[in-house]
Amino acid sequence: TLKEWPELILERIEDAGVARIVLNRPDKRNCWNRALCLAFLEALEIIRADKELKVVITKGAGTVYSSGLDLNFLREVSNGPLLDWDRPSLTIQIAEAVRAFPRIVIAQVHGYCLAGGCELAMSCDITLAAEDAVFGEPELRFGSVITAMMMPWLIGPKRTKELLLTGEDRIPADRAEKIGLVNRVVPSGRHLDEALVVASKIARMDPDAVAMT
Repeated sequence: TLKEWPELILERIEDAGVARIVLNRPDKRNCWNRALCLAFLEALEIIRADKELKVVITKGAGTVYSSGLDLNFLREVSNGPLLDWDRPSLTIQIAEAVRAFPRIVIAQVHGYCLAGGCELAMSCDITLAAEDAVFGEPELRFGSVITAMMMPWLIGPKRTKELLLTGEDRIPADRAEKIGLVNRVVPSGRHLDEALVVASKIARMDPDAVAMT
């Protein structure tokens, strides 16, 4: 373990050139609060400073990847309606930081991957989904708004509008693969191994060439 916070664990996978960021609020379905957001951003900076780490894997502790934003955190960041949140929010910062990160980031998703969790998975360079993974963006059902619009770029505007405007949050892994939301589906229980296989292949490449690509 490189560093551990109450809400997050940063691990080094020895001899592989791979770091793993574990969202560690399993009792809360790994939903995002302020402490988890800040720990995640700090973990990225620790990885950035370590030249031996060439690939990052993100995963969730327990039975889910992430169920999105903690509703208590929503109340904390806004005194008014949900549409009046401060911008840019910490979750937007995370999505932008992952997209701009100079190392390859892989999401290994199992269980629920919703809202802010779904945005994180979409922001990663590669997303592998276990067969039990379920995706969705239910924000509109809670009077909220989508914060980081990656989905149209991945699956096109028509499908995105249908999924977002209906608040769909039960997209099974096989459909997510079919529409381009994830790279591929792997058997549940093997998704951890598959993510490491992909990460190890990339870690063996020339890091400058990978970054340019």
